[in-house]
Amino acid sequence: MPYKTPFYNWHVQHTDVVDFAGWELPMRFTNIIEEHMAVRENVGIFDVSHMGRIHLRGSKVKEFMNLIVPRNVEAMKNGKAGYTYILNENGGFKDDVIVTLLKDDHIYLVCNASNREKIINWLNTHLKMAKHLFPEFDVKMEDVTFNSAMVAIQGPKSHKLMEKVFGISPKKWHAVYGEFEGYTVLLTGTGYTGEAGGEVILEINDKDELERISVKMWEELLKQGETLGVKPCGLGARDTLRMEAGYCLYGNDMDETITPREAALYFKPFADSTKDWFIGKEQVENQELTRKRIGFVLDGKGIPRHGYDVLDENGNKIGYVSSGTQSPLLKVGIGMAYVPLEYTEEGSKIYIQIHKKVVPATVKKFPLYDPEKYGAQRKA
Repeated sequence: MPYKTPFYNWHVQHTDVVDFAGWELPMRFTNIIEEHMAVRENVGIFDVSHMGRIHLRGSKVKEFMNLIVPRNVEAMKNGKAGYTYILNENGGFKDDVIVTLLKDDHIYLVCNASNREKIINWLNTHLKMAKHLFPEFDVKMEDVTFNSAMVAIQGPKSHKLMEKVFGISPKKWHAVYGEFEGYTVLLTGTGYTGEAGGEVILEINDKDELERISVKMWEELLKQGETLGVKPCGLGARDTLRMEAGYCLYGNDMDETITPREAALYFKPFADSTKDWFIGKEQVENQELTRKRIGFVLDGKGIPRHGYDVLDENGNKIGYVSSGTQSPLLKVGIGMAYVPLEYTEEGSKIYIQIHKKVVPATVKKFPLYDPEKYGAQRKA
């Protein structure tokens, strides 16, 4: 049976839910284009309670995490969050994660729903190894996925909404504490849309109370955000937004056979190659690179999808589409693909096999939208 988030009963009263990574979640509340544009122009809220949430505590927690991820966790300051990933021994992605250093002895880890058990097992294996070698090693792990709720609040008006509801909003990649109905909530300046915003986490051990307060928080965000143009958003808009921004989806754009160099993610601060060691480092750095992830925009009509062939000018297959959609903002087909290195320069021409039609496309840098008009760095 799929898991249910604390917002499940509210969702089924307002829309249909689908099974996503073993969780029942809404695909849309109105339509994907409307929800997508609400985030690009105003503010949208997403139930992301399916994401794995893990506390790691102990005096050696920074050193431990520094071996698990390529990011330099020991160089992070308290109250800072950062994107990184966990690699296997061959340098392939086990998952991409957000690490938040709350205190010197307390890390909050958010991972993908589909990989939660795998990541917990991976961490447990290495914790046991560390404790076997160093009996004083005191790091403890606690999975709080099922006694917490998580909401992403995204868009240019997201900070106004967070301040209204929680009395505070986090700066980008910072973590702060707010309050709702007498409960402390953790707000992080993170998200997966390319827009300004944050994510709020509420932890309550009592299941009924968690559902009650979570729904109250959700409805308060919608009420207080009414004058800001807020919309509840589903999985569909989350997917189109992250593709425009060039953000990877595990299972599509990254997996255990793809390395960070191939995914164009092997750079600071996500990864620090000056670190002495982390799991997968040697394999990634010694890899002979032959392909790389790129963004593209179609020059003709069509919608690219995961798994479609990428062709050269002579019709030879040279790669594949890892993610694709019709961009609600650009009103054209967009996507990501893995192609040989000679096709990775911006402006390069590739061709996408869409059913029986071959559609030309142009390689573009991420984000695929104009960053001066949209996204967290907008000037408009």
